[in-house]
Amino acid sequence: VIEDVVSVRNHMQYYDEDDNTELDQISSFGEFIPNAFFDRNEGVWRGKVKPKAAAVAYAKVTEAAERLATAVAIDFWGIEAESKFDLLDLSTVKESKNPIVQDIFNNIFAIKDTPSWAENSSDPKKYY
Repeated sequence: VIEDVVSVRNHMQYYDEDDNTELDQISSFGEFIPNAFFDRNEGVWRGKVKPKAAAVAYAKVTEAAERLATAVAIDFWGIEAESKFDLLDLSTVKESKNPIVQDIFNNIFAIKDTPSWAENSSDPKKYY
């Protein structure tokens, strides 16, 4: 029963050439959100519990990470909310340099400064 929940696939000592299950990966959204943020939040449990044993929880984490990345892409990087975009493609953003500062001790990230393009937005006060 324990093998149905605990993942041995991601342990270094584990090797089974017939095992074709996927490795459990920590969320990543390129430069939009620092990878260390997800490493700290997901690293303690990813690879230890099999995704199929906690499918609902995994789906909720994936959805929350995607929603966070979308909000950061729109609010920090300046991607238009209506447009479809690739979260790993920085060519469609208004911001020319990374607008994010990260505090690894408190596990937070924030916008460094008011974006230059925000002054022309419909609600520039949301950046002050």
